[in-house]
Amino acid sequence: MNLNEKEKSQFKDYWVNRIEQSNEEYVFITFLFNDEVNQIAKLEVTPTPLNVFRMFMFYTPLNEKVEVESLSIPSARRTGYTLIEWGGAKN
Repeated sequence: MNLNEKEKSQFKDYWVNRIEQSNEEYVFITFLFNDEVNQIAKLEVTPTPLNVFRMFMFYTPLNEKVEVESLSIPSARRTGYTLIEWGGAKN
């Protein structure tokens, strides 16, 4: 996703423990990106960034393994004034 080390660390610090507390053997994780996130959460920033990268993770604890298709993961453009937003929720 082209997150920098600080962003990766903050994301992991926030989510890993919460996901592990689910106490299920498996966890399904998926992400929404940019336009998909814009459909559920409006964002207005002033001044307007040159680049905006939004990602939202959903996780679901499971008691059995499921087969899923791979997800296409976009990469953040990081030239000029760039806004990176990450979030998530238990589904």
